[in-house]
Amino acid sequence: MSQQDLSIIIVDDLQFSRIVVKTALKKAGYDGVRMADSATEALTMLEQKPADVVLADWMMPEMDGLELTERIRQRDEERGTYTAIILFTAHDGVEYLVKAFEHGVDDYLSKP
Repeated sequence: MSQQDLSIIIVDDLQFSRIVVKTALKKAGYDGVRMADSATEALTMLEQKPADVVLADWMMPEMDGLELTERIRQRDEERGTYTAIILFTAHDGVEYLVKAFEHGVDDYLSKP
């Protein structure tokens, strides 16, 4: 699968963060990038058109990145699919890394 074929959803309640990540991905050659301002919106987008990768903020109102991960994992299991999930957060420390992986996150990026 080429970069142009990879479907990515960026999920963050902060518009600035979404735009920064989308701009970086576009510069790296990724064209199939969509943005959601909440976990609920991301789940709706996944129902309409699946994504290969979800990049989500850990801390969001209503539903955080861990709950979003659990919902996506449940959805993937029901459909026999797999969505890669990367959480980004200001949390730092091994305990957060362990918690993220225990919830099914594939990778974890710390925000500066």
